[in-house]
Amino acid sequence: MKIIAWKGACEVHERFTGDELRAYREADPSVQIIAHPECRPTCCRSRFHRLDRAYDQLGAHQPPKRVVMITECSMADNVQAELPDVEMVRPCNLCPHMKRITLPKILDSLIYLREESRSIR
Repeated sequence: MKIIAWKGACEVHERFTGDELRAYREADPSVQIIAHPECRPTCCRSRFHRLDRAYDQLGAHQPPKRVVMITECSMADNVQAELPDVEMVRPCNLCPHMKRITLPKILDSLIYLREESRSIR
């Protein structure tokens, strides 16, 4: 299998900066900062947790009391719904493309093996 990598970036995650995260930490040293792995390297350094590694910790027996989730708005909403006792600080950036993805469009793409749905569902 040949993998063709695209050297692109997510416009939502690129907006976050390490300085922004440090400001959250300075305002509240107890806050747990969780950054999506597509964020800039300055946001995914060891002093901040990466979302793909920290999600299990959020659901642990003793989840953190306050979390800054550095990702698209919907992701923080989904985690908040599962963990209502965790206070989510949401400096989220809304993705202009995420809401265009729907289950009927995914089904259409899988049935017809094409990237964009042609159906009007």
